[in-house]
Amino acid sequence: MKTLTKAAALTAVLIAGDAAMAGTPEENIQVVQDFFAAYGANDLDGIAAVMDANVRWHIPGRHPLSGTKQGREEVMDFFVQLGTAGFKADPIYFGADETHVVDIHRGWSNAEGKPNVDTTWALVYRIEEGKIAEATNLSADQDAANAFFRAHYDPKEASAAASTAETQGITNAVYSFFAAVDARDWDGTQALMTNPFHLDYSSFGASPGADLPPADILEGWKAFLPGFDATHHHLGPLEIEVTGGNATVRTSVIATHQIAGAEGGDTWTVYGDYVLKLVQGNGWKLSSNTFRFKFLTGNTELPALAQARLK
Repeated sequence: MKTLTKAAALTAVLIAGDAAMAGTPEENIQVVQDFFAAYGANDLDGIAAVMDANVRWHIPGRHPLSGTKQGREEVMDFFVQLGTAGFKADPIYFGADETHVVDIHRGWSNAEGKPNVDTTWALVYRIEEGKIAEATNLSADQDAANAFFRAHYDPKEASAAASTAETQGITNAVYSFFAAVDARDWDGTQALMTNPFHLDYSSFGASPGADLPPADILEGWKAFLPGFDATHHHLGPLEIEVTGGNATVRTSVIATHQIAGAEGGDTWTVYGDYVLKLVQGNGWKLSSNTFRFKFLTGNTELPALAQARLK
């Protein structure tokens, strides 16, 4: 086991306080290793067992958990809160002398829908009679640490982070849906649709809007869209409204259809707006698509040619 150089040991004393009753470097490292083992197992009793009753735990930064925790009860409350964010610690190095231990570890998280952190941390511990009497936490990237703790523990920032995550999930679902249609990925398209699915293209001369099984809708698209060499749905900015597990998205669309070398022009382009509705279950899915037609340009004979190519 590596031990600290004299200079590093002196630094540890300057940071963490005066020397107290000594143990061997190996014994002191074992105390900190026991702490890491208990933390990794979410064993709060095990964490408490290596803490002095009057332990002081210094958390740097500007966030809801920063500051000095005084006494075992406050320190344990800190670890209870830390556990709710799924923060993990993987030790990299331990060094020690008769009164202090330094650990270097990877501290990281993998929370869904919120900012995460993944950086190097160092802790300087003062050990007294086989217990952690004081610890000073140092982060290699304090800005990242501040952002992480604020997102998880500041109510205003946590709400903003959740809102951002929701918006991103909705945006991904919408773009993925139309990308799948243009790629003729019918399985991928159906995976992003609820059953039933409300479809309303009545403004473009289709039947009135209705709730239909996705398979029926896709059969109609399969009988038309593959007749073109390519299609592309270009969406404008998404206006997103979220209420609980439901969302409404409004956007403009330019739908271009192409048959290379067609007589009269090789493109037919439809302009309009979409009003899309989505629901959240196992991810966001589209539950409704209402198209509001504006105008079209290009070769108006292309739709009939596309259908004829599929016969």
